[in-house]
Amino acid sequence: GEGLESGRRAASYPSSPARTTERVGRSCKTTDIGAAFNKRVSLLKTVYEPYLAGWTKLQEAVQRLKEKSKYSKFFNKQQQLTGLGISSYLIMPIQRVPRYVLLIRELVKKTDPDHPEYESLQKALKS
Repeated sequence: GEGLESGRRAASYPSSPARTTERVGRSCKTTDIGAAFNKRVSLLKTVYEPYLAGWTKLQEAVQRLKEKSKYSKFFNKQQQLTGLGISSYLIMPIQRVPRYVLLIRELVKKTDPDHPEYESLQKALKS
């Protein structure tokens, strides 16, 4: 398969993967991804740090609920319907932040150091 590094595919992408532009009526709205992430990083920390801190207790509580017949039936039914167990859903927030880090790291790698958004991406990577 062809990746972004191939000449033919790379030519169809903007010079900076860090900048996305969307049409809004007659005007264009441009978003600096690094700045957007930096703006929301404190919210992420506010939400995820307590979740991570309580992870062990959460797992223990779920295990206790699974041992009770009515909850066990509920968890099993949901797993049959969705294909995912409760533990799969509970781990998703923990997996999200590392994905953001990987995304931003890749954006930094693909963005020219002279690009105006490079610094905001670097800051996002450090936060």
